[in-house]
Amino acid sequence: MRSYIVTIDEKKINGDPVQALLNLKGVKNVLPTAAPKKIVKPLSDDDWINPNGRPATDEEMELLAQQMEAETEFIPIEEARKRIQEDLQKWREGKLKL
Repeated sequence: MRSYIVTIDEKKINGDPVQALLNLKGVKNVLPTAAPKKIVKPLSDDDWINPNGRPATDEEMELLAQQMEAETEFIPIEEARKRIQEDLQKWREGKLKL
């Protein structure tokens, strides 16, 4: 036996939707509840930079901030500038595709 979550538009059913479900062959029990909140899929690592992805929730943004704060690997600004300049030069020469 399996359980299912079913969302019913009560305006489109004549009569009691619980009774209508109970009348179906094989239905053992019906437990009416409030409509579930919209289920939001957590963002994957790729979605954080995907401009077509959905916006991150407040909880996901907080988690990202905590993860960034916990990172211990830093490079000096001079090293970062050097790497950026090298990548920019490679890109100008057509050796690096972004």
